[in-house]
Amino acid sequence: METLLKDDEGGAAKAEILQNIAYAKESLFDPDGGEEESSIFITAKDGSNHDMTITQEEVEQLLKDSDIGQRIRDALDIVMDEADMPLSWIRTFGGTSYIPYFRQLLKDYAGDEVFDDEEDLDEDMYTAVAEGAARYGAICAGDETEIIAKNRIPYAIGFLEHKRFQPCIHRNVLPGFVTGYRSWKRPYLETLSYTVPVYQQFLTAESEHQDPVYIGSLHLDASKYPGAGSILYKMKIDVQEQIHVTTFIQKEGQTEAERDIIPIEQLTVPIGGE
Repeated sequence: METLLKDDEGGAAKAEILQNIAYAKESLFDPDGGEEESSIFITAKDGSNHDMTITQEEVEQLLKDSDIGQRIRDALDIVMDEADMPLSWIRTFGGTSYIPYFRQLLKDYAGDEVFDDEEDLDEDMYTAVAEGAARYGAICAGDETEIIAKNRIPYAIGFLEHKRFQPCIHRNVLPGFVTGYRSWKRPYLETLSYTVPVYQQFLTAESEHQDPVYIGSLHLDASKYPGAGSILYKMKIDVQEQIHVTTFIQKEGQTEAERDIIPIEQLTVPIGGE
């Protein structure tokens, strides 16, 4: 990892590593049942490919060994000093809050009476309240504010694998966002006859119990994927909110440099139709 970052002109490798770590975090700590381990694929500047596997236990240990816990406590101390009033209630939501380390850190800091451990909440409502409070505070202080309220339906786009929705792209990513490498297992594609349905999951409180909505399919050419193993893919969203998927296969080889990842197909699915 250090070698990849040392030769990282323009920060491309770092961006890809961070994207893959974010995906691994979602996979490991999914509140509906996380995986015990997750794989991360990285492409080096020289074209060689590297993969690593990370587990929940390793993530927890890395967090404990880092200084992030103390940095969070120091930041909370500063906020509380400026607020000059006792902390009365803490709620958490979002991907990072599902990691037990952070939930325990906040519980230890605030106490059981203040930290609300309830997981069922309307994220949009709490976000709106926080945004309104920030705007009101800025007005009372006589400051200008660049906060803009937007009524946007949050969603995620991805696939159904093993009867579970696997999100790849979320509504709040910028156009041009590209995921890191992900993989489809060969039996999964064979079951679907290499036609992979794409789904959109709405994330509002009213629709949290609804099934993902089908929006189109990716039709892979099975003849282009000889052999066994997994097929890699990357997903991208453009300014028209079209979904672009590039598929790859990895050559067999004795060393990482010899196991090149080769692009095979470029596929597009407009959201809302095939």
